[in-house]
Amino acid sequence: MSPTRSRTDPPDERTHLHRRLHSSSLRNRAFTGGEKHGYRHAAKETVQSTMDLKPPISFDSLLRRDKKGAESGRHGGSKHSHQHRTSQQQRDLDEWTRQQAELAVKRQIRPEDIEKAKRGNEKREKVLRDDLAAVEDVAMSSTRQLDDTYYAILEKMSLLRNTVSSLQQLAEESRSMHEKFKQDSDQLEQNSKTTFDSFSEFKPQEKTITGLVDQLQESKKRTDRLNERLEAARNRMEAYEAREKQNRRTSRQRWSAIWLVLAGLLVLFVGLLLAKHRGTASSNPIIAVVKPKAKLDQDPILEKLFEDL
Repeated sequence: MSPTRSRTDPPDERTHLHRRLHSSSLRNRAFTGGEKHGYRHAAKETVQSTMDLKPPISFDSLLRRDKKGAESGRHGGSKHSHQHRTSQQQRDLDEWTRQQAELAVKRQIRPEDIEKAKRGNEKREKVLRDDLAAVEDVAMSSTRQLDDTYYAILEKMSLLRNTVSSLQQLAEESRSMHEKFKQDSDQLEQNSKTTFDSFSEFKPQEKTITGLVDQLQESKKRTDRLNERLEAARNRMEAYEAREKQNRRTSRQRWSAIWLVLAGLLVLFVGLLLAKHRGTASSNPIIAVVKPKAKLDQDPILEKLFEDL
């Protein structure tokens, strides 16, 4: 039974605190001196650098590599391969020594580094919270805009649907109107043809119209002749009325002269009678006293004659 070999290799697994501090230091170096918009780029570089880190080399790996090299040397026996293995072992040893030195330096963590890392973490968390809030605001505004756009599209779709239905209804009505108009036009054309055929090319109607026109012309001529006769009769009536007025005026003047002559004769006759009565009255005074004296203005006969005149 072989004795237990002591492990002098560095531990492969790192503590959680060491990994977090290591990543924080790398991010701090990446974010130092940058602005807010450069944090994401620095974080990307940090992740890339952590991905590029090589794991530490242990003694077991070195021994396994030496064992493989010895086996290959026994099989090959080449001097060139032996030199290559020796140089590879030397490089691995140098790499392991360098990693051990880096780990020793990294293990020396100070409280200032921890505080600095905490401040950096708080700053990054604040930046991340601000970015998250901005992203949420953008998402909310985008969601609201998408909702508005969606409802606007729905409204436009309903409007387009109503327009399409209206156009379909209009097309159906236009089709029905076209069919009805075609039927009516065909029926009207048939009726017109029937009417034209019944007219026999309008010859009887033309004869009737010609006769009516001749009658109208003859009636017009007759009316003109009657108007001329009526005008002549009116002229004759006016001349007759003028002559009648003249005759009346002449007869009135003639009768006036006759009545004047008669009145003069009558007055003369009355005057003679009165003179005769006065002569008799003066010879017989009793009669003159009894009989009153007659007055010319109170004689009824003279009054009647004057009224007639």
